[in-house]
Amino acid sequence: MAAPSISSPIDKNIDPQGNKVDRLRKLIEQYIEQHQYGSALFWADKVMSLSEGAVQDVYRYAQCLFQTGQYHRASQVIRKKKLDKEYAECRYLAAKCHAASKEWQEALDILEYYDPLDRTKQNQDMSKSDAGQINPDIPPSRTESAIYVLKGQILEALDFRPAAVENYRLALKFDVYCYEALEALIQHNTMTSQEERDVIESLPFSEQANEGEIELILFLYENKIKKVILSSLYHRFIIRKLH
Repeated sequence: MAAPSISSPIDKNIDPQGNKVDRLRKLIEQYIEQHQYGSALFWADKVMSLSEGAVQDVYRYAQCLFQTGQYHRASQVIRKKKLDKEYAECRYLAAKCHAASKEWQEALDILEYYDPLDRTKQNQDMSKSDAGQINPDIPPSRTESAIYVLKGQILEALDFRPAAVENYRLALKFDVYCYEALEALIQHNTMTSQEERDVIESLPFSEQANEGEIELILFLYENKIKKVILSSLYHRFIIRKLH
């Protein structure tokens, strides 16, 4: 009796309904959720081939490369297809790869750095990021916020503090839930407590959150500012006491 044949899970003839790629995409998601990035990377590579380089699959493959510490390969995968020029998520990930390697200027160049105070250039940059969106479940404004946070971190590493602060402000404006931006704004004591409160009060809460969420965000952010102020006062008191 002949042994049963074992079909390859990526044989294009197995699934005449064309659901194979979708199933494998879900499998990759599951491996990522379980932090099994090696398995996710393996199947992301296969799915990218099966879909003939569909944008979402190239992006997911690059994400898996990033998660496994292969920063330069991840950036190359994105930039080779010029996806960083068309999709905000890809531009963000490619820049993040170089930032993870502490290649700050390269990361900044990918983000097409501009003076945040120049509103004309800012609007041009925003229109570019809206040209394409990979994940429809993530609002474009949240991706833009992440880009501003990353720019702030890069500028901070390059010792351009005022420009970094402005980018953190913009990050909060585009995503009022972005705690990373708030923490970056207040952790270096670059603003007075009143300036920090003014930043919070100027945020477009009503456009991004409901009334109950606004109350919670304001409560948490105000407490964070108070803790930082108290910590700073205590630190100054100790220094004066030691001297």
